[in-house]
Amino acid sequence: MELWSQELSTAQSSAGNGPFPTSGDVMGDVARAESLLQHHSDSLNHMQNAAFTILQRGEEILHALESSQASCQLLQGSEARVQTLLETLHQSRMDLDDMAEVRRVGLEFDVQIVHLQVEANQVLSWIRNGEAMLLASLSLPSTLVEAEQLRNEHGHFQVAIERTHAAANQCLRKAETLLLTAAGLSAPQRQALNDI
Repeated sequence: MELWSQELSTAQSSAGNGPFPTSGDVMGDVARAESLLQHHSDSLNHMQNAAFTILQRGEEILHALESSQASCQLLQGSEARVQTLLETLHQSRMDLDDMAEVRRVGLEFDVQIVHLQVEANQVLSWIRNGEAMLLASLSLPSTLVEAEQLRNEHGHFQVAIERTHAAANQCLRKAETLLLTAAGLSAPQRQALNDI
């Protein structure tokens, strides 16, 4: 448990900005953000299973000491020491669970932000394509057929612009919602959301 605590502490202090160590490091990389979250979950499960096993064995040892009522000099005070160790381990486990929860929340925010960045980049691509289409269609028709064709293209173009506008507004609302509702965002996370 001590190694896991050190890993969490090191990860949290490595960013220098709040409790979310990977924030900023994974921005724009969906696979890495999701991989870090999965690794954290797997590691947490392993730590919790190990802590449960240790605490269970400690309880068994305490029960054996209590039931043996041995007066052997070697065993005197053992019950109190085992009980103290069990309480310390239990407290350490609760502290680690709290730290792990903070890290999990930060990693989940990273995943949400990265997905939002991908959406925003797609919208920007659509906007650039729309601008290129608009520039390409800046011609005056010389015949009625060309005018009809240009009007049809304009109708399709207008639908594409409306969809792009709706997608841009949706990305903006998602980013604003995360900024307003998410407590404890790190500086890189806030910056990524502001950039969106």
